[in-house]
Amino acid sequence: SADPPNRPGTGEARGEWEPPVLRIVATRGEGVDALVAAVERHAGHLQTTGELGRRRRARLERLTREVVERSMRQLVWTRQQGESVLHEGLDDVVHGVRSPYDLARDIVSIVTDGSHHESG
Repeated sequence: SADPPNRPGTGEARGEWEPPVLRIVATRGEGVDALVAAVERHAGHLQTTGELGRRRRARLERLTREVVERSMRQLVWTRQQGESVLHEGLDDVVHGVRSPYDLARDIVSIVTDGSHHESG
């Protein structure tokens, strides 16, 4: 049988977090202590279930990928000759002599093997 909605603690036995329904009126300070306690319970739950570590790991993975992507963009477009290879090859792409994929391969090859290869 399914647990009734908004019944506190029903999912916690299965290791799930059940957010409490709280009445808070911040302007009058009502329910603030209950909110703080709920946030602390949630933090404890994340810690004991390992979810905090999983979320941290996923966040750090995303951040690392973003840094690598940003660094690669900078490397290709500013430190290497990516911009000049793009402009040199773009007319051939516009006129259908080469595909955008061929030109992209040339630009990527600058970084991967340090040279510029004309494919054709």
